[in-house]
Amino acid sequence: EARMVKDPVCGKLFDVRDATVAARYRGRYLYFCSMNCKAAFELTPSGYLHLGFPRPPPRTTPRTRRAA
Repeated sequence: EARMVKDPVCGKLFDVRDATVAARYRGRYLYFCSMNCKAAFELTPSGYLHLGFPRPPPRTTPRTRRAA
């Protein structure tokens, strides 16, 4: 059974079994159709976050209360 993935840079759809380039980013694996797409993503990952790919984790540090 094919499991299609989408290259976050160029948008190409391909079967994950055919992927030769992958990277882990913020706890998730991303698959790329080429080293060029992976390199572009690594230069500016935030430029691709609006496409529905991994978002920054929520803040987990407690906020301090300001004195009134």
